Amino acid sequence: GYDLSAHTHMSIAAAVKGETADAGPTISTAARSLGLDFVPCISERLDFIFPKRFLKLYPLRAVLSVLSSSSFRESATQRFPDYDFSEAGQLMWESADV
Repeated sequence: GYDLSAHTHMSIAAAVKGETADAGPTISTAARSLGLDFVPCISERLDFIFPKRFLKLYPLRAVLSVLSSSSFRESATQRFPDYDFSEAGQLMWESADV
């Protein structure tokens, strides 16, 4: 029925594992962490957004440097093989200052 409500990826996976749900939308890491099968349905892009002025700040530049490094991308891809890290750390779009 529609009376069961789960609000996190892990709670959905736990409901399937505990047989209170037959299936549900979640991410591969949640499903696999509980030993469940996973069938990808869509590809989703996740972006990190921030005010343009933050690009001048060292902490953000350091994070972007790590995200764009080949060692991070290789490590992340090995740990999370269902995800695409090929554009991690790249500045994709820049708006005008407001």
